[in-house]
Amino acid sequence: MNQITRAQKISNFLFLVLAILIILLPSFFAKASLCFFILMMGISALKFLIDGFRLHRSLDLLASLILILLIAVGLFSYEYGYHFLIDALGIYLVACALVFLIQMVLDLKSNCADWKAELMMGILYLLNGGLAIYLSGDHLILVSRLIGCYLLLQAIQGFMEMFFFSNPYNARYYAFRNWMALPAFIVGILPALYYDHLLRQRLDDKNPVLHLQKSSDQNPPDLSVFIHSGTYGARLYGHMTFSRNHVAYSYGNYDVSAEKWFHTIGPGIFFTAGSEIYSNNCSVVEHSPQFEFGIRLSEAQKKKFDNMVSGILNSTVPWKCPLEEIPMDQVDLKFKDYEKDYASRLWYRTGAEFRKYEDGEWAWYSLLGNNCSNFTCAKLNEISLNIPVSKGIVSPGEFFEYFEEAYQDPDSNVISMTLHSAKFPESLFNTID
Repeated sequence: MNQITRAQKISNFLFLVLAILIILLPSFFAKASLCFFILMMGISALKFLIDGFRLHRSLDLLASLILILLIAVGLFSYEYGYHFLIDALGIYLVACALVFLIQMVLDLKSNCADWKAELMMGILYLLNGGLAIYLSGDHLILVSRLIGCYLLLQAIQGFMEMFFFSNPYNARYYAFRNWMALPAFIVGILPALYYDHLLRQRLDDKNPVLHLQKSSDQNPPDLSVFIHSGTYGARLYGHMTFSRNHVAYSYGNYDVSAEKWFHTIGPGIFFTAGSEIYSNNCSVVEHSPQFEFGIRLSEAQKKKFDNMVSGILNSTVPWKCPLEEIPMDQVDLKFKDYEKDYASRLWYRTGAEFRKYEDGEWAWYSLLGNNCSNFTCAKLNEISLNIPVSKGIVSPGEFFEYFEEAYQDPDSNVISMTLHSAKFPESLFNTID
């Protein structure tokens, strides 16, 4: 953990220095930033190219080709290359705006009151993104200084978070409540990077630290939050679930027949399963290691948890996956025909019970809006855990960052951190099968 703390200090310091340089020397930054991005893209392109041929990964080869094309654009023309970077920032902000506006439409459809706030945020992001694109042609100095101010705010926030994490839980919560998250593609793969670090450590010293628990609290946790990771492709985005009393609770987009917009939107489906069997299935079959964060609950929070689960059950109706619809005596014979459907193979291997939201806030799942992360945090906040939830493009990686730092806080109720992975058989749960 000391390595992570040092990395935070260094990154915050770099944000601060870079922000000051950009604000004071915007013209120099315009040239230096382009050179820096070309260098980083070159290193990334080389790594993708090597991994693509070495591991026979077509996605890595495609990523390498895209980066090489971007490098060519940057080298061909400094002015056009820098305009391209600013336009890319503007496009990202516009994409964030679209996420808010799509979520607004879904909330309107579900009669959820959050649509007004999402409309306002969508308009603000749209204005900021449009302004960045519009100004990039003639006002590079102004845009550079705006980027400098953004980095300055990131540095200030980073140092504040480190300060508040040494203080009681409520102080940390308010420090994070309105945090300004980095782009999702930066933090989204954070669990995967951390897992990769542990895997390399295992290869180096044969003794990775798989379980950490605060010395002041050796009793089992009352609640666990699982941040799922992946080793490649779409799984890198991750998933987020929680469990209590050996039952896992999850929300997602499992009705393939009703999915829309390239599988990013669909009916909100909730399921429960035995947490140990579900975790092992994720690790072994789905190739998705998980970081488990153990949380201590008060007696009042335990009662609220039961009420929260009852609320979910009262707001949903039973739903069956495709494999569950066929006669039981044919399930084993037909399993291979349904194996590509995640809900079907999950039910077959874990006995998961599915339920579907028909109305309300969670009636529609959205990958970049009402996703598994926001659902988990919203439900756990109903039991007064006060987990900060940012809006917009939110990924499980952001909450990995939050819980990992909360574990380091001696005053927080996050008491343990454990890795479960098929790469480390000793990290799996002991189950009958």
